[in-house]
Amino acid sequence: MKKTIITKDTLHINQLIGFFESDPIFTIEQITSFYKRFEAEVKRNTIDWRIHQLKKLNVIYRISRGCYSLKEQNEFNPQIDDALHCLYKEITEHFPFIEVCIWNTKWLNQFMCHQIGKFFILIEVDRDSVESVFYYLREKHDNLFLNPPAEILEKYGDNKKETIIIKPLISESPILKVDKVQIAPLEKILVDLMSDELFEAYQGQELENIYQSVLEKHTINQPQMLRYASRRNKKKEVISKLKILKELN
Repeated sequence: MKKTIITKDTLHINQLIGFFESDPIFTIEQITSFYKRFEAEVKRNTIDWRIHQLKKLNVIYRISRGCYSLKEQNEFNPQIDDALHCLYKEITEHFPFIEVCIWNTKWLNQFMCHQIGKFFILIEVDRDSVESVFYYLREKHDNLFLNPPAEILEKYGDNKKETIIIKPLISESPILKVDKVQIAPLEKILVDLMSDELFEAYQGQELENIYQSVLEKHTINQPQMLRYASRRNKKKEVISKLKILKELN
């Protein structure tokens, strides 16, 4: 049996870098299409070996299953403060069998030009558990709202630096675990900013700034982001936003 020899020439490294330099993330299928430009009958096991060698040479980096990038992933690791830790622990200990996702809008300040001094703590749980979690937390916390419309928050939620909001967790939401706490990853946060009216302070030019800064600092899993955007009926808007930012660069 003839052994396939992988060399830098067969990897076509310079051409590959040029081919994918404008794509933050690309798939195995796209890599296969690239190599078929040189060898129409290239086999899948050959592609797998080339991917292995490209990773070993630090030419490409694995982002998620079947997805790669030319840039090493800069992971999103926001600070989970004591308040967030305590809230998460309260909920998960009292409701051990529900899905919980928690995050704080103060994490967005690192991506913004104009700093916001008042923040939302978002607690998202299974839809059937939203009211139970709300009434449980209401006994211990004030400035707490159950999936409020923007006008209610504007009228009643301005008296404290942080407002706690309980919301239903959209099914198939991406979730990231940091310091034993399940939080919203950037892929989810970016879509939610475009989907929920309570994020009024983050619209317009500020939303552009956030998207631009996130894409500069972190590698975003766009397939995951777009799947979630579809769940929120925002796929077209998100694609448009990413396309505009790509053209600006």
